Amino acid sequence: MAFPTNLFSVYDIGFVAGSANKESVFETIQNIAPWDTPTFSSAPKVSVSLTTFEWFTDTLAATATGGTGEGEIITAAARTNRTRRANNTQIFTVGLDVSDSQIAASPYGISGEYPYQSMLAMREVARNIESRSWINSGFERVTGGEATARITASWRATGWGTSPTSALNGAITTAAVENLFEVLAQEGGNPDRFAVSLGVKSDFTNVAQASGVNRMFNLAASDKRLVANVTVYEGSHGVLLVVPNKWIPQGSVSASAFAATLYESTRAKVAIYRPMKHVPLAKVGDSTRGYIVTELGFMLLHASSMGHITGVTT
Repeated sequence: MAFPTNLFSVYDIGFVAGSANKESVFETIQNIAPWDTPTFSSAPKVSVSLTTFEWFTDTLAATATGGTGEGEIITAAARTNRTRRANNTQIFTVGLDVSDSQIAASPYGISGEYPYQSMLAMREVARNIESRSWINSGFERVTGGEATARITASWRATGWGTSPTSALNGAITTAAVENLFEVLAQEGGNPDRFAVSLGVKSDFTNVAQASGVNRMFNLAASDKRLVANVTVYEGSHGVLLVVPNKWIPQGSVSASAFAATLYESTRAKVAIYRPMKHVPLAKVGDSTRGYIVTELGFMLLHASSMGHITGVTT
């Protein structure tokens, strides 16, 4: 191979940062950290006016199949009082502090450093809320104090009544789903969601499409696609939307902390005390400070509107 004498090339000028040539920078920032929040985003929101919020549950008397005699004097049946349930809000925050020199700069891919960091902080707060809602250890509420943070109860809490549970201690099965579905239906629940971790979602798809059972979608041969996914499960007692969630704990060993949950979406609410917002802080130096804050709690209107399959391995 021959080259001209005194060829002046990018190897002479430079092809890295600091050289005379302009850098070639793709002005799109890639962030693949998970931040989707399917439960928090879709759950019904209600406003509350105090850090402790309450609601009532009630029930009917057991069925009676005996008759009433002709002309019999009707006596009053024993009645039960309503049950008052409670939870408290939790403050979720992420702080920000960006130097004013960086704010004056022109970074690649974004309009400004402080707005970009604020957007990331909002996503982090939403992710923290989602993770708290599904935490399966330390799930009871903490009322807190002046020196102790309030903690809102997660969906596994027993303070609003004991939700039905079914110990599986193994990989997910359709039988386990049907068994818990039956218990919830008998107690008056009407679940329409099946919340699972990513690993359990894969296992459930494999089980639901087991050998000898054709549950595949019909596709034209020209599509050349194989669909191996279960997004809606129609069981003996109703229809469930299967919702995979990155923030539901999962593990390979049998433990009550690893659960899959059936629930009625209209009765699993998020109680908003302070909506999410950015709050600026006073300057204490050559930087701009602030924080993202929201205060909220979780409200399960009736314990039997949610049930947990525990000990699920994947």
